[in-house]
Amino acid sequence: MDLEYVRSRQIAVSITSGVLTNDVADLAMGLLLAGSRQLCQGDRFVREGRWLNGGCRWQLRSAASVSAFWGWATSARPLPAAPAVLICRCSIPTVSRLPDSIISGAPTCIPWPMKATFLVIAASGGEANRGIIDASVFNVMPKRAWLINIARGSLVDEKALIQALQDGVIAGAALDVFEDEPRVPAELIALDNVVLQPHVASATHETRQKMSDVVFANVAAYFSGKPLPNAIH
Repeated sequence: MDLEYVRSRQIAVSITSGVLTNDVADLAMGLLLAGSRQLCQGDRFVREGRWLNGGCRWQLRSAASVSAFWGWATSARPLPAAPAVLICRCSIPTVSRLPDSIISGAPTCIPWPMKATFLVIAASGGEANRGIIDASVFNVMPKRAWLINIARGSLVDEKALIQALQDGVIAGAALDVFEDEPRVPAELIALDNVVLQPHVASATHETRQKMSDVVFANVAAYFSGKPLPNAIH
């Protein structure tokens, strides 16, 4: 949205700020665990009868890993203390810690993303950030690393991601968003080390009800001549 234009036309704009935070954090942790503990692979392993021929591959212990979280701090606040979380608030590769009161046991800042086992993307989209997570990022990540994207598909260079996954540059990816939704590249679908979700981070009954409540509250305020509770200034 062109905010300068709507301001020039004195058009009121409001958003459902803060409503999605807990659900997005829920899915971030769900995707992280689905990747690290190979939950989807394990499900297929049992369903396809492969367990009869031996055990499955060993997994990653998330509590012993470091996660780099690139995006807004509010999206990370509901995350538990384990795994340790680093917050990249602005541009790659700037790293800053969450306050100890929010995340306990977080390590001293380390080069990002070179030490992160899990890279969680929760940043804003837009042309300025298009394709910012590309081969140059994947090539410095540990081979055991997973990419978790709960933000916007445009942030990730999907071709570079597919190549990195196919070549074993990184261990896997867990994705809730894609570059050309709802069309997902066949190469991603074919990979066993990828967890796929249909952009459902905020899709809970509770959050969608809260979103509706916020919309109606803003509409009521507008027609009552009152300030919008969630206005963009």
